[in-house]
Amino acid sequence: MGLFDRKYCDVCGDKIRLLGNKKLKDGNLCKNCASQLSPWFDERRDSRVEEIKEQLAYREKNKEVLQAFSATRSFGQQRTKLLLDEKAKKFLVTKTGKLHEENPDVLDYSQVNGCDLDINERKQEKTREVKSSDGKTKKVSYQPPRYTYSYDFYVRIYVNHPYFNEIKYRLNRSSIEYEPRDSSFQMNTGQVIGSVLTGLHDAVSIASSGRGAEASGRIDHALSSDPRMQIPDYAECYRMGMEIKTALSQIQEEVRDEYIVASQPKQAVTCPHCHATTYPTESSTCEYCGGALN
Repeated sequence: MGLFDRKYCDVCGDKIRLLGNKKLKDGNLCKNCASQLSPWFDERRDSRVEEIKEQLAYREKNKEVLQAFSATRSFGQQRTKLLLDEKAKKFLVTKTGKLHEENPDVLDYSQVNGCDLDINERKQEKTREVKSSDGKTKKVSYQPPRYTYSYDFYVRIYVNHPYFNEIKYRLNRSSIEYEPRDSSFQMNTGQVIGSVLTGLHDAVSIASSGRGAEASGRIDHALSSDPRMQIPDYAECYRMGMEIKTALSQIQEEVRDEYIVASQPKQAVTCPHCHATTYPTESSTCEYCGGALN
């Protein structure tokens, strides 16, 4: 076959347009089928045709699960948001807010393995122009050196899922720029960063024990010592990221508590209705007459 011979999608059978082929380990995939894969899936090139078919079948079933999803909490002010269905104990991350068009993956609380907030910092030295003795203009450093900084905030949610193990998305729509008023900014940041991280770690631990209000206060106290919190957009993204991390830590703690309770051996009780000795069912009813065991 020639280089530009038309290929067919090994999943749906349609012809693949020029430059529209998405290579698989043992076949070809069209753009339409590729667009239906999970947005968090990044191993297409290493996947076989049958594995892609299995994922697309899962994605179809996800649409049914999504129909029943009812968000009770939302985190994020940009287009990308974390939504929780606290009653069903499920969550999702949507990039557009148009759930039925986007078909975001719906995960169970029990699939959360952890969460991190990554802050990418970039700095660029500022220079000034001076004229040399030969009349030419050149750029020289300030003394002491001056820098401008830019920041991007990323949430990483680690999950147990057959098609991906991480959900990563950016909190800020565009990079947050900051120009310190003096050169001491870098030194001050280095001095406070240890105490800030310690305070945030304590806040997450407190939140995991169900003391949300106290955790919020610890976050405020920890961040107040960071000079970057004077930047409104920086402060907003930092707080948003910590709220997400705290919420997911609480979810993990809730799942652990439920597992501990479920793993404990059941104790026999006397049914107040039929007076039989019974072991409570999952819905706390008598296994013989179905009466409530409250």
